[in-house]
Amino acid sequence: RLQENMLREVYDEFYKLDTDEDGFIGAEDLQPLCKALGFNLVDAEFNEFLKMEKVAENAWLDFETCWKFILHVRETDGFTAVERDELTSAFSRFCDESGELTNVGFVELLNYIGFDYTLEEIVGMAKETDFNDNGLMDCGEFMRLMRNQRELSLMRYQAAYDKYAFGKPGNATDDNIAAALVECRIPPEPIIIEEEIRPWLAHCEIEVKGLTFKAFLHAAETCRRLYPREKRKRAHFKQEEISLIATAFAQQDTSQRGFISLGDLIWLLGDSGLPVHTLSGRAMVYEQLDRARESARVAGLSDAEVGSPGSPRVRFMPVVHLVREIIKDNNKEAVEKESFVMKEVKFSTDELTAFRKLFDSMADAPTDVATSSIANIDGDEATSRPVQPTLSMVIRQLQHIPRCSIGDVASMAHASAFKASVQEKLRLSERIMSLVDDDRGLDFAAFIQVMHWMLDSNYGNVKASDAAEAPGIGPLEHMRGAVNVRQRRDVRRSSV
Repeated sequence: RLQENMLREVYDEFYKLDTDEDGFIGAEDLQPLCKALGFNLVDAEFNEFLKMEKVAENAWLDFETCWKFILHVRETDGFTAVERDELTSAFSRFCDESGELTNVGFVELLNYIGFDYTLEEIVGMAKETDFNDNGLMDCGEFMRLMRNQRELSLMRYQAAYDKYAFGKPGNATDDNIAAALVECRIPPEPIIIEEEIRPWLAHCEIEVKGLTFKAFLHAAETCRRLYPREKRKRAHFKQEEISLIATAFAQQDTSQRGFISLGDLIWLLGDSGLPVHTLSGRAMVYEQLDRARESARVAGLSDAEVGSPGSPRVRFMPVVHLVREIIKDNNKEAVEKESFVMKEVKFSTDELTAFRKLFDSMADAPTDVATSSIANIDGDEATSRPVQPTLSMVIRQLQHIPRCSIGDVASMAHASAFKASVQEKLRLSERIMSLVDDDRGLDFAAFIQVMHWMLDSNYGNVKASDAAEAPGIGPLEHMRGAVNVRQRRDVRRSSV
């Protein structure tokens, strides 16, 4: 049945392009034909498919030839052979023995290939392609999702190109190109701009002719393709995070040799929570360090930057990759918990995103070790001095899991539901306490379980607020209003 529907769709689009009704279209019409069917092929992809199907650029094609071409595009999800190899190799790196991905594996895979998405977006994407509804993703579903992402990227490229009017001479400045890349969700990596993009644009005569869309597409795709390489080298950390780790590392590398000893590393990790105070614990850290060295080498760092396995000299970049390993182990449980809860509550992606914003407005922030200070009492005068961040402090900041206090969540809930009875408030308190593991408050997974319980039980008639117009979102606006009232009250109190 699906094949019949697709055949009909291709047939209809073919005859829209066959304007003289002779049963043939030109080879150049294959690109708009594919675009109408959901495959917006860039030139590299289109030319490879022409070659694979042995279609000359000036050929006239009947419907059967076009149908075979479309089938080939569909079977390959519109990717070139090189792109397919890269994507399938990346998938194999993160899938389990059954050849499928969990949400946690999907998060790691997207991070590896350079996509920066929130967990809500990832869960939404996984739902779109989970055709067998088993909560897992096979390679075919992953490739279809990557095709969807390619189509979204091309739409962003066109929107950014139009916004910055790159077709006009003089508009393709470094600042404008960097801003356009950000809008395309591609971080403008300075080394890529400097070594790859700027020299290439110099040959395009953009000051005289302007920048064509194909030239901008080439620049954006080059950045998108190379960005993961640079990101993997620094273990997916942002530059400011690398700077924090470097500051901590420099405390032991006082002679600026570029390496520290194993003893120095153990000292740096002294209060990190790792079992470095026992013989077996230190042996485990040394094993992690060698895995981090290998990870850095695979990412493309040189032997001089990585050092040798088992070496007593510990260089900086393996420490960066070691910190990533430590954080990944800590955050894996949180990601698994959030993924499970998101599937259970069945909120839409938009609702989850809105709840995340509400949660973020209430949650605690990690201590910024870059601006930390301690009291310094000098005679009768108390001052403060900056604290040099230790590696353990940096690790704790990077693996911080935001939480809302129990009191803040309860206050928000009470303020958003003025008609809640005493019994309802007691049940709410019981529900909150059942989701809290300790006195640190509610993480996001527990928070959305509370929100789901409030909406499911219609706590204090909370659904009454605009629910008819926007199911699930109306009550949320009511809850946001309660948070704003509480925040204004807290500001007034602090100013007294």
